[in-house]
Amino acid sequence: PWWLVPAALVLLGLGWWLGHKGLAKAAPQASIPVVPARPAAATGPEPYQAAGAEVVAPAPAETAPAAKDAIEPLGAAEQLAPQVLAKAVQPAETMPAATAPETALPRAALPKAALPKAVLPEAAPAKVAAPPAPQVARRILSPQAQADQHYQEGLLAFQQQQLLEAEGQWRQALELAPDKARVRLALAQLYEQQQQPDQALAVLAPLADLDPAVSLASAQLLVRQQQLDAAYGQLQRLTPASREGQQLKAELARLTGHLAEAEAQYQALLGQFPGDGRLWLALGLTLDAKGQPAQAAQAFGHAAQAPELSAEARQYALARQQSLGAAQ
Repeated sequence: PWWLVPAALVLLGLGWWLGHKGLAKAAPQASIPVVPARPAAATGPEPYQAAGAEVVAPAPAETAPAAKDAIEPLGAAEQLAPQVLAKAVQPAETMPAATAPETALPRAALPKAALPKAVLPEAAPAKVAAPPAPQVARRILSPQAQADQHYQEGLLAFQQQQLLEAEGQWRQALELAPDKARVRLALAQLYEQQQQPDQALAVLAPLADLDPAVSLASAQLLVRQQQLDAAYGQLQRLTPASREGQQLKAELARLTGHLAEAEAQYQALLGQFPGDGRLWLALGLTLDAKGQPAQAAQAFGHAAQAPELSAEARQYALARQQSLGAAQ
């Protein structure tokens, strides 16, 4: 161990000094006590001190008798010193370098080939829950909107000749909105097509005096039923603003004997449509019925010159014009 190095050096110095060749064997040898080297403290080696400083040479008379015995320790020292020195100068044993403890590599650091291949069971297909049904916000329709919906469905059924379905849809529409004129007109047309004119008139009656279109439809239905007075009375209560309604009212006035009203109605219409030959022809007939042949012949003359009048109507107008003119 390293703490033997100072002791070996002390012994080597003593051996060299005591074994010097110049000393005579007869001369008295001083007994040199060997001071044992103080062991080094555990905390570190003491600094080297020369051993000669502590040697005290006694008087020759005191050491002479023991000279022979003192030589033997020198030989032992000479024999021991080379061994101690050789051991002291040997290189210290090199401590093996501390190696880090072997640490198992993490599983991720191993090569792929070293990893055991796990055999996993085949996964069953995951059960996917059915998505919830979409929440549809229901819009509450007003009675008018519901009536319109039934009206449209009734029209579709009527076009497909599903008359019972159409009637049911329109009846439901009238229950929701009794003032729907177009529903009443459609249902009246259905009843007239089914040869039920009374049903048709009953459907039109609630709005006949309130809605011009319903009033005209009622009058036309009455005309087809040969109820001219009723038809004229209907148009007197509510005359449509349309040309068709005013012209029907004038004609009904003439046919029912209300000639003054008929003349006034035709004059008003001719003011709006002066080139209409049918109006001139109707006015001529009205004036002729009133006993005004000259004005009637003049009206027939205008009718014969109208381009849109049919050939038969034109021939009739010319004939009446000539007849009234000859009579004058």
